[in-house]
Amino acid sequence: MNSMIEIRAPSILESRIQRASDKNVFLIFADKFNAKGEFIQTHNLAFTQDKIMAASSKKLVLLVNASSWFDGGFRFLVEVIPFGYSFVKREIERMGFHVVIRKSKSPLNNSILEVCSSTHCDLLQLEREIKNIPGVVASSIFAQRTADLVICKQTITFKSVNTFQSRNFVLDSKTDFSEISKRK
Repeated sequence: MNSMIEIRAPSILESRIQRASDKNVFLIFADKFNAKGEFIQTHNLAFTQDKIMAASSKKLVLLVNASSWFDGGFRFLVEVIPFGYSFVKREIERMGFHVVIRKSKSPLNNSILEVCSSTHCDLLQLEREIKNIPGVVASSIFAQRTADLVICKQTITFKSVNTFQSRNFVLDSKTDFSEISKRK
């Protein structure tokens, strides 16, 4: 089913959210992820809806490629109401980031800013700071609601095993998704 059509009709979107809250598992793709289960979407402009779906679900399963691992510079998106995009852009630039206004709009017809960072930073703090700027609808950083399970097809070599104590990683595995909701 085309999510663009669903998102344009608020009653259908509300129905999707209600169904998600009744379900145990929400599967989501990420462009970048880290050891804490935090992740970033940069290709999906419906990240605001994905945040609602993730928050409404009991388990969040992240699907990634090994090339999606990041431990340094990154980019993320910020959805902004059209009236406030100039103000939000200036505020984010004041935080030390490079910001570009994308020509494409979100499914909710809001403006999209692409933000680039060349250094590592605390994603949870950054997500909160961005959200507190007047005019911001949401960012594509998922640090407040992290993945319960990360599934990756390729092998990933980790620098430190201790970092992953609270996270479940399934590598090179075909997972029975009906079993995910039973895991803790």
